[in-house]
Amino acid sequence: MLVIHIDIVRAIDEGHVAALALLDLSSAFDSVDHSTLLSILQTRFSVTEQPLEWFHSYLTGRTQVFTTHSGQTHPIPLTSGVPQGLILGPAQFISYTECTVNIFSLYSLQYHMFADDTQSYSHCAISEIPALVHQLSSCIDDLAKSYASLRLQLNPAKTEFIWFGSHVNLTKHHSAFDQFKSVGL
Repeated sequence: MLVIHIDIVRAIDEGHVAALALLDLSSAFDSVDHSTLLSILQTRFSVTEQPLEWFHSYLTGRTQVFTTHSGQTHPIPLTSGVPQGLILGPAQFISYTECTVNIFSLYSLQYHMFADDTQSYSHCAISEIPALVHQLSSCIDDLAKSYASLRLQLNPAKTEFIWFGSHVNLTKHHSAFDQFKSVGL
């Protein structure tokens, strides 16, 4: 996160404004499909043989039981979800969503990913705000499609967008920032 801070401060020092999108995924860790994750580990990261068996053993054979005041359900096999509280969960989630880095590169945007927390950002001169708005909006649309193909969903209610700049630039050009309201961010 320090690199994001440094990049934004440099942009402001250059007289630019910076845009930061904080993306939130709904129930991210619970939505990781086991068979898709195993396939990604094998094809994209060349995990094979014993290590792949270890991941398979770790992910499969898990069940869940629901308990109420009147009893509990029979064990239900889990085909999705990785434990969030263990060190392996975030690593598995990053592996699962690694394909999205190509989208940030396609739009020439900076990004930072840790587990299900993703930030994307860039900066521009005041005159280039409409282009940056379009660039970020298009990137987020493509990210949403890519996440959907992985059974993940961007949560617009928790996704935040922040402009950074000098007080003069932010107040002098306040109307330029209102464009984000029209594109749904």
